[in-house]
Amino acid sequence: MLAKQLFYACAGLLLLVVDDVTGVATGSGHTHTGVITGVQLDAGVAVEIIFSGSAHTHNLPLTGTEVQTVAQGQRVEKFYTDALHAHLYTFNPGVQVEGKTWGDVKQAYRK
Repeated sequence: MLAKQLFYACAGLLLLVVDDVTGVATGSGHTHTGVITGVQLDAGVAVEIIFSGSAHTHNLPLTGTEVQTVAQGQRVEKFYTDALHAHLYTFNPGVQVEGKTWGDVKQAYRK
């Protein structure tokens, strides 16, 4: 489950702060990482996440539903091809999805 932290404001109000979630992009012979911030997860609306960590970057668009699913601690996988090449982007990778491999996901999105 997604970790959350509780803080008390000076007025005695209880504030809930959602932790950031790091995603990983695999395939095409290298990897990248990108972060959905706690603020973005809490808002639950469509965002574009920048993945870096190689000699180039990728921008991954996520729908509001995908962001909300990540915020709920569920695994989200998205195969996406930009102007450079394709990657499989995964958030909450510790949550297993039965029987899926990189090859299976590529085949499903080619149909």
